[in-house]
Amino acid sequence: MKQEVLWSLRLGFSRKQAEQIKTLGIETFLEKSFAADWQVQEPACFEGVAKTQEELKKEVLAAKEAAKEGKKLIRKEYKKVELEFKAWWLQRMSEAEFPLHEKMNLFWHNHFVSTFKSVKFPYWIYQQYLIINQHSLGNFKEMTKAMMYSNAMLKYLSNNKNKNGKINENLGRELLELFTLGEGHYTESDIKNTALSLAGLTTSNQKGEYKSKQKNNDIKSVFWKKGNFIIDDVIDIIFEQKNVQYFVTEKILKWFVYDNQSKDLVKKYGDKFREYNFEIKPFLAFIFKNEYTKNTAGSQIKSPLIYAFQVCNELNINNISYVNLASFIKNQGMDLFDQPSVKGWEGGKTWLSTQIYLSRNQLANILTSQSAASQQQLINSLRKADPEATPYQPHIQFDTQHKAKEIIKEMADNLIFECDDALKNDMSNILKYDFNPKDENAEASVFRLFNFLIKTPEFQLI
Repeated sequence: MKQEVLWSLRLGFSRKQAEQIKTLGIETFLEKSFAADWQVQEPACFEGVAKTQEELKKEVLAAKEAAKEGKKLIRKEYKKVELEFKAWWLQRMSEAEFPLHEKMNLFWHNHFVSTFKSVKFPYWIYQQYLIINQHSLGNFKEMTKAMMYSNAMLKYLSNNKNKNGKINENLGRELLELFTLGEGHYTESDIKNTALSLAGLTTSNQKGEYKSKQKNNDIKSVFWKKGNFIIDDVIDIIFEQKNVQYFVTEKILKWFVYDNQSKDLVKKYGDKFREYNFEIKPFLAFIFKNEYTKNTAGSQIKSPLIYAFQVCNELNINNISYVNLASFIKNQGMDLFDQPSVKGWEGGKTWLSTQIYLSRNQLANILTSQSAASQQQLINSLRKADPEATPYQPHIQFDTQHKAKEIIKEMADNLIFECDDALKNDMSNILKYDFNPKDENAEASVFRLFNFLIKTPEFQLI
């Protein structure tokens, strides 16, 4: 696989940015990625949706008083908003000229997990997306502080039930275990006192706020420091502990490069993260510029999202039904805003179970079949979830001046992390030496080669 293709997939979701990486060089490409506009306008799906505490209370009351059919109608409307928001985000990822920001948004979304299913109010999930979007390439410590005031996070981890005299440790525990330090780098006393510092911090309109009557004003002891701390103080103390940089570095390396990384590499990059005072841009630039010089292809199993975006991009499908894409990756185990647990998607081998592999191959067959019946079956299926979906017209670009051997090499360089002799032989048997690229059935032959390649185990890796 070409290095620029590999890193286009790693820093984005497909081969779209490969030419820019090749032309600009990795350093300039990263500079442009970091400088890209990240502002968002509120998605249309939130028009008329409850946003303030007062509106939410009215909606909850209406749901309680509604008859059975009325409750179903409210739930159905929420589901519609949720699916449209997922589609909105997928479109934003797909159409970004420099998608690294959204790739990082997705990482942090899986780090600071909150779900539609548990939070129940879609707008709170959108508010949390805005927090992530603002801090995604900023400072990790400041993002962690902001996340503690996310309405979605406070609801998801039950901190609205955490009150002086009736302490709930959920958010305090996960802050230490899953968001900053990792298991084994704190004590039960640290959890208890972190939870005390969170007591009384509950949901409000734009973000959480402390309720004075529910707040705990005792002296708290966290990592041997004592004071009447609120959560911001505690986070400052947490970030003085040495494992923060290593815990998050390991996750970032897994997200972008390696499913399995060495402790030495984690330490090397982790130390740099602290040196940069947890500033994310210079930290990522340091990792990517170092890793770009190495031959690391094949070190990571593709997520469902990268798989789907890459296939659509290679087939030049520009009218993607993002509603259907959201459903496809959900069925592949990557449901946006609805991870299976607070730990998020595990990634790695979980992205390639037998069932997921079969499902990917079924999609490959559907998208590469050129029969009218198959295309009609596809559009009928798409329109079940998305009535506005339009027919896909996949096509593969190849140089009609090239011979079979050259077309095989070009396609393999863009799709496969490495080719052994057996795979080369299989490709040559599909696109034979006497292949005529100007023949009227030439594209059908190229489609068969493409179909074969994207169903190989090698294609599942980057």
